[in-house]
Amino acid sequence: MGTETKEKPKVIEDYVLMDNEGNQVRLSSLFGDKDYLIVLHNMGKSCPNSALWGDEFNGMLKALEKTAGFCIVGPDDPQTQKAYVKERGWLAKLYSARGGTFIKDLGFEDEEGDAMPGVSIFQKGRDGKIFRLEQTNVPKDDRAPSVLEVLWMVPDVEIKDLAWGKS
Repeated sequence: MGTETKEKPKVIEDYVLMDNEGNQVRLSSLFGDKDYLIVLHNMGKSCPNSALWGDEFNGMLKALEKTAGFCIVGPDDPQTQKAYVKERGWLAKLYSARGGTFIKDLGFEDEEGDAMPGVSIFQKGRDGKIFRLEQTNVPKDDRAPSVLEVLWMVPDVEIKDLAWGKS
């Protein structure tokens, strides 16, 4: 599996992304009513591996959203992403980082400036600050983490509760 980075929680800025209509959206808004946010870093429409990996996560969207906010962030422009979401039949939200520094700043850009796949886990503090708790970078042609492996990265997750509900 990819290269996992466990570090002291690091405060990051409240990045601006774009939804598939071209509207600006702040990272902080993607948490919804959850304390945690899972971001799947996607390489864009040109990558067949990213398409299939996104399909896996889309299929588990209900379980993911019980745990945390969830979205996919890619490098393509909003119009390309809108067509991509429709083509794939995704219900998961896909946001564009085009024109910003989100992908590079978080370490998901290679030497040529191309987006690389991976996962980031964020937490929003009571004061509104956003902390990156963990990330997994997926080197080229390496195995990406499964949905279950990503859920285990989120603090306080009880897989049995996701599957069967709280008892």
